[in-house]
Formats: sequence, structure tokens, C-alpha cells
Amino acid sequence: RDYKVTGVQTCALPILERAWAELAPPAPVVLIGSAPTALERLLDLVAAGSAAPALLIGMPVGFVGVAESKRRLAEAGLTHIRLEGSRGGAGLVAAACNALLRAGVCVAGSQQMVCGE
Repeated sequence: RDYKVTGVQTCALPILERAWAELAPPAPVVLIGSAPTALERLLDLVAAGSAAPALLIGMPVGFVGVAESKRRLAEAGLTHIRLEGSRGGAGLVAAACNALLRAGVCVAGSQQMVCGE
């Protein structure tokens, strides 16, 4: 698979590949909010037998390769959260992660936080 977009390879791919190879199960929660090529590569690694993330929040933003990467994520059979269309980005991925963390605190019954506000 060619991960070059407009002639420039996404810088994060070699780092993603090296880090993913060194992870021991259970795999972590993964947040991808910018690069559809990073999402594509992670999906390739999992399809090739690497550990699947516990949760993948995949919200790449833009027009080049975004729809295809989100479609692959939808069909990958992984536990995931995604946005349809060209919307996404790091801010929305962070907001989704924060909402999950807050919900977990609320479910745990924390007395230090008022849930739902």
C-alpha cells in the first residue's frame, strides 16, 4: 500500500510501526485525529496479525483519503468510535476521549465530580 499523499509520506508512520511492534498485549486505546494514512497503516498492521487496540477513536479530518480510511475502520470489526464524512481532527478525538474518561469517573461513583455538568 502506498501511504504517500501528494508526494510526502506521513512522518508518523515509521514511529507508529515501531511503537506498535513493541507493545505487549493488551493493546492501548488509540486516538487518530489528523492523518488518514496513520489510520490506514494501523488497520493494515492489525489485519496482518498485530494486536488490535482496545478501542480506536479514528476521526481523521480532510478530503484526501479520509472517506476511504473511515470506511475501512467501519468494516474492520474493531471496537471504535468514528465520525462519518470529512469532519474530524485532534480536537474532536480529544473531546471523545475526555467524554469517555468523565463517564468512567461518573460510573465509578466519584464524590469529587458532579456528573452530567
